[in-house]
Amino acid sequence: MNTVKMKLLPLLLLIPFFVFSQSEKYFKSGQELQLAENWNEAIVHYQIALEQNPNHEDALFNHAICAKQLNKMTIVKKDINNILSINPNNVEAIEWRGAIALNEERWQDAINDFTTVLKKEEIFEVRLNRAIAYMENNQPELCYGDLVSCRNQQSYHAGVHAIFGDYHLKKENLAEAKNAYKKSLDAFSENPIVLNNCGIIATKEGDFKAAIKYFTKASELEPRSDIFAHLALAYVEDDDFNNATQFATLAITKDLNESRGHFTLGMVKFKNEIFDEAIEYFDDAVNADVDFKDAYLMRAKSNLELSLTRVAKPDLLKVISLDPENEEAQRLLKNL
Repeated sequence: MNTVKMKLLPLLLLIPFFVFSQSEKYFKSGQELQLAENWNEAIVHYQIALEQNPNHEDALFNHAICAKQLNKMTIVKKDINNILSINPNNVEAIEWRGAIALNEERWQDAINDFTTVLKKEEIFEVRLNRAIAYMENNQPELCYGDLVSCRNQQSYHAGVHAIFGDYHLKKENLAEAKNAYKKSLDAFSENPIVLNNCGIIATKEGDFKAAIKYFTKASELEPRSDIFAHLALAYVEDDDFNNATQFATLAITKDLNESRGHFTLGMVKFKNEIFDEAIEYFDDAVNADVDFKDAYLMRAKSNLELSLTRVAKPDLLKVISLDPENEEAQRLLKNL
């Protein structure tokens, strides 16, 4: 019996070494395929490496990178969670988890992860992303502090100026927002979000032709439903009803719940005094966005044009509940 044990012992010691060497072999071949941008084949090799060694952090990370290239975010999230279950202090994995939370609009989760990373290491991109999360989480002062820090690190960075613009636009500081966006576009002229926001500022300032130019360029770079809806609204304000209808319809086609598309079609009908059809579109707008105060106001005005006072009153009260300082709603309600 003792002799048999002595013969088996070396073999047992060799098995883990063989398994790990096989894992490393497939990991390296996965790296080569990844460098060649052969994402699917790389994933297969990383999977085999992980079957041999489930705790291979680098294989998990590279597997996640390839999955992200193929837009397989469910796999990416699983990989990142697996890495953090193996090594909870993996800073890069925590950063990735924060970026995923940011993309999913889970602002506080993103802030928590980015804060953890920044306590360990100062990373410009992480601080910039935390600024975005703070802004979206209605923490403007904390956002501003991160933005100032980012500007001190990279004063000419287009993204920093873009988010400064977002910050000022949210606070209705239009001149400061416009200046920040100009700096951003000077550094990178083809940012559709910045162009879209410049269009919003031009619309607020009543310069609808400038707004149309901004929205048109933004939509050419990124044909999103919200940009088409903004463009349609600018055309309405410029009394170009054909283009307004075309782009509002395009916005709704891309996203049936794009409330501003429905609102624009309602405005076209209202301006052409087709009030019953305008009401139908304003119905669609408030069904898509229950807090769309302008849609409630325009539906009330449409009903008033049809002498439907009782129907208009609840909409006017709704507008005032959403915007207590709305002078037009107060005046119309007073005159009922």
